[in-house]
Amino acid sequence: MKQKQCRHMFICVNKKTEKKCCAAFDAENVFEYIKQYVASNREKINQNGRFKVVKTSCLGQCAAGPNIYMTPDNLWYTFSSLEDIDEIIESHVIRGMVVDRLLNKEISDE
Repeated sequence: MKQKQCRHMFICVNKKTEKKCCAAFDAENVFEYIKQYVASNREKINQNGRFKVVKTSCLGQCAAGPNIYMTPDNLWYTFSSLEDIDEIIESHVIRGMVVDRLLNKEISDE
């Protein structure tokens, strides 16, 4: 049996001393929120294959932040609230539907 490709959600928590950075948007706490949300919804999420949430340093898109990068879809999301995070997980991760209003179209491959 062929195993489904693992999907990843990379969330930048990088903190810069100058200029805009994702950490300024409470990214560390957002990461913890995502981990808890995913853990409590693991059964629904894993119906579409394995899924991992990864905390990362700079993704090179600081000006567009705060950033979430989704693979293998090569899509970039930005967010301003935990409700946005819920929508990304419920729509994109669970149902496979892109959340167009949160998509950063300037840097996404779509």
